[in-house]
Amino acid sequence: MKSILPLLISLTIGTALFAGESQTQLLAQPILAHGGSESWGAPDVEFKIVDVPFIDWHHQGQPAFQAIAQTNQVLTNTPRSIPPIESNLLAMYGITIGGIDPNSQELWLRLDSAKATSGWQTSVEDAAFAAIECIRIVADRYKRRPKLRISAPASDQPKWTAIAERFNKHDIARPFTKTPPK
Repeated sequence: MKSILPLLISLTIGTALFAGESQTQLLAQPILAHGGSESWGAPDVEFKIVDVPFIDWHHQGQPAFQAIAQTNQVLTNTPRSIPPIESNLLAMYGITIGGIDPNSQELWLRLDSAKATSGWQTSVEDAAFAAIECIRIVADRYKRRPKLRISAPASDQPKWTAIAERFNKHDIARPFTKTPPK
């Protein structure tokens, strides 16, 4: 019994020291307009970047950048027998964002396996720029600037490396656009 008590005490203290606390964060995600041309105010607008709440269960002081690309099912009143609808453009296209490296502050946007979904006009490039803008919004909101790295198919890698370099020099308080401001 005497040997078990110190073990229990050390486990309790160790667990308390390594436990994070949860935090609700407001993240930007490119949310798709499903089912009708009136939903976003114009028939050609397929997505809007909107704020969504995210509970970072094991918050360690960084914004949850990776959750920008996380699946986000639409709230609906459809019967439970109907499969849920994906609302996040990035999740639907297979674009992911890696967690930020605490040492280098690098954040990876992964376009390697991204594919546009049939029936949607938005290109993978448009979706990638939406992801970059969401990263910028979250970075500005939480005053945590990551060093963006983009992993893309080999044929497009030089273009995306240049875009990442432009983003890393960009003022995160201003929107990031496809074409640099003159």
